[in-house]
Amino acid sequence: MLNPPDEGTMGIVFAYPEAIDAEKEVEVRDSIVKRLNSFFTMSNLELNAVII
Repeated sequence: MLNPPDEGTMGIVFAYPEAIDAEKEVEVRDSIVKRLNSFFTMSNLELNAVII
């Protein structure tokens, strides 16, 4: 994160030790995206996190 690429995409793979329901998955995904985007904003990086 401290040396982001100038262009393109960066990937992260999440693995859960147990299966989680769809509602919890959305909650976790939204939380991670919010935290990453806050980090990018505070770091003056023009990046946007997206989890697909």
